[in-house]
Amino acid sequence: MRRLLVVLLVMVIAFASISTAYGQVPDMQITPFFVSVSRYVNSFDIDESGNAAFTLKVKPFNTEQLTEVKAIVKIVNATTGVISYNRTLNLPYSELYAQYKVSDSCILNRPGIYEFQVTYKCYGNGVLLETITANPQLDSF
Repeated sequence: MRRLLVVLLVMVIAFASISTAYGQVPDMQITPFFVSVSRYVNSFDIDESGNAAFTLKVKPFNTEQLTEVKAIVKIVNATTGVISYNRTLNLPYSELYAQYKVSDSCILNRPGIYEFQVTYKCYGNGVLLETITANPQLDSF
């Protein structure tokens, strides 16, 4: 009886080692969402008199890599599709805040719902590094 138990135990151990699976850990790298930009912030507000004001901020990972930021800014009436503001702005670098920043405003002629659209073009020594399209923001007056 004892021999039978020993033989069964040896068989169980042998079969258990056959079915053992050894997995391989995948080589995963965590990379940032953007190549040259750490983060960006858009603020957009329309007051009760129709003055639309906005501020754009872009914080680079490295100022040696990111040397110029341009923003294509549009303010569009969401119901009619009429473009009230359409400009390409250069964002100057602020040493104090270690970011590229610009503010501007315009007067909107008609009440309604307006969509604020921004696309950033990020350059390193004249070469386009990346294009970032921000999520549109809505505001009304």
